[in-house]
Amino acid sequence: MTKNSEDNTNKKKLSPSIILGIVSLALIILSIVIMIVGTSMISKGKTIKLFGYSFSVVVTPSMVPTINVDDIIIIKDFDYDKLEVGDIIVYRNTEYNINVVHRIVSVNIDNTYTTKGDANATEDSFPITKDIYIGKVVKYGNILGIGKVLNHYRWAIIIVVALIFIYILNSELVSMIKKIKEKQQKELEEENAYNNLSYEERKELMRQELLKELETKTLENKEN
Repeated sequence: MTKNSEDNTNKKKLSPSIILGIVSLALIILSIVIMIVGTSMISKGKTIKLFGYSFSVVVTPSMVPTINVDDIIIIKDFDYDKLEVGDIIVYRNTEYNINVVHRIVSVNIDNTYTTKGDANATEDSFPITKDIYIGKVVKYGNILGIGKVLNHYRWAIIIVVALIFIYILNSELVSMIKKIKEKQQKELEEENAYNNLSYEERKELMRQELLKELETKTLENKEN
């Protein structure tokens, strides 16, 4: 048995179905972890982040008519020092232990921000500092009534995040399995084609490969 045959045998042992099974198990475990961590974060009033973005559902009318109750907001990890008047941000109200979505109405000389809800008559009673700032709202709206469902069923938030995460990983997994199958099929076809060659044809093939290798090395030496 040649070295190539041994390598191909070892590769066949780790078949796509085995890889799929291993990755599927990993996805299930990862989903459970996401659900546990997500539950813990929600209970503490924190947002679930994915690639620098997070989302939440609005539960009060303080930003009406811009943002309504049950609207979904997309929050981005945005540099605190680059915020401007007019930006809608999310911050943590430590007094009531809740997250608040309000608009910046002024930038203060001490590098803090004054905020106010669009529907509120007065500004917030305390300035927004870096330690309570969470992120900037970059998108918002009522997406097919999903926000209302999420507001009434908190577990749905975790399930949605888990499903999105699984969908992304599954897409990558399908692509990876497809590439592995194509590579294995190509290697098998090349091996069968080589085995079907006569002794003279194999000698000629080796000669061509050696010539090609010599040409490559010659070009590399000239470039150096």
